[in-house]
Amino acid sequence: MELSGLQLSDLSAYQRRLELVQQTADQVIKDLGAHGEEVRFSGNPDTAYQELTDQLIPILNYLMEKNHQRLFQLLYRIDLSEKVIRRELLYPGEGDASQRLAHLILERELKKVVIRNYFRQSGERDNSAQ
Repeated sequence: MELSGLQLSDLSAYQRRLELVQQTADQVIKDLGAHGEEVRFSGNPDTAYQELTDQLIPILNYLMEKNHQRLFQLLYRIDLSEKVIRRELLYPGEGDASQRLAHLILERELKKVVIRNYFRQSGERDNSAQ
């Protein structure tokens, strides 16, 4: 998998790459599973983000209504910055808060996958040059 010229400002190209979609789904499943939430992925890359979003929204709705502490622990684990969370919750855009948070979670998980792959690939190139 070639990830030359890491560009995180536009993730759309990465969202179409099957191996990155699968790794992103795996990361979401892992992070939410660590907090007792079950998320499943069918393996269909064409519907992956909608499928994951549809599962995240009710979880986020519940946590926003019933357990703020657990919600913020989850967002901390996912590594969403407080600044980004506040911006999304205080200055609403399209959709409700749970939809926007679901989008932020998937975006952050994809960024983690892309960055991990980029640096793994960079390390492999460095090792092969020696």
